[in-house]
Amino acid sequence: MLFINGVFGLCLLPEEEPKLKIFWLIANMLAAFLDFSAGTFLVFLSSLLTGYQVQIYHYFLGGIFALIPDFVVPMIYLKKNGLCVDSHKTLLHRPLFILPATFGLSAVIGGLFWSVVATICVLWHFLHDIPTINWLWPFRADTKTKSAYLDNTERGIHREHQCWLFKIWMEKSKRAAAEITIGAILLGIVIGIISGRLWGVIFVGFFLFGAYIVQNLYAWRMKIKNVGSD
Repeated sequence: MLFINGVFGLCLLPEEEPKLKIFWLIANMLAAFLDFSAGTFLVFLSSLLTGYQVQIYHYFLGGIFALIPDFVVPMIYLKKNGLCVDSHKTLLHRPLFILPATFGLSAVIGGLFWSVVATICVLWHFLHDIPTINWLWPFRADTKTKSAYLDNTERGIHREHQCWLFKIWMEKSKRAAAEITIGAILLGIVIGIISGRLWGVIFVGFFLFGAYIVQNLYAWRMKIKNVGSD
């Protein structure tokens, strides 16, 4: 069943078209890619500026740190009706809570360097999500986001999120092009440092080419679906 909306156009929910679930998964991964890449690059930059010696797995840790606010997302998706939950209104997306907590825990476990790096990585995530972040919670109440759908029920919110994922990340939007390219370059730099410049260049090329192919496969799949529904 196709869903028509003036803002997002034609959209499908994963449960309405099971064959699109792989694209839904890829869309989520692409949405998180820049955060992960930025985290790895921030570890490299911090090491360069401070002279702190890092190991290969430390770059991976930086990427994980940058994804901390999204740790709740898998749990939301596994929960019944979880996709109707706004992950940006969960505790892990509350800067006044998670930034001090990240700094404190990292200081205890890894010392000053990692407390600063981990906090900067999480801060980057919030800056990336800045339009939807309530920086002063709990001292300021969340503002209600006006849904793009007349149907503001749980299913309507669910559908809106899914349509956003597909529209932005699977349909060659300017945002997707910019974030995928920047993310590939940042991670390519880190890979180049670890394995050599050539491998970094190869990664950037292959990743961008792979993203282009996936987006075209999605466009082809939707074209077939639309033709079949006529």
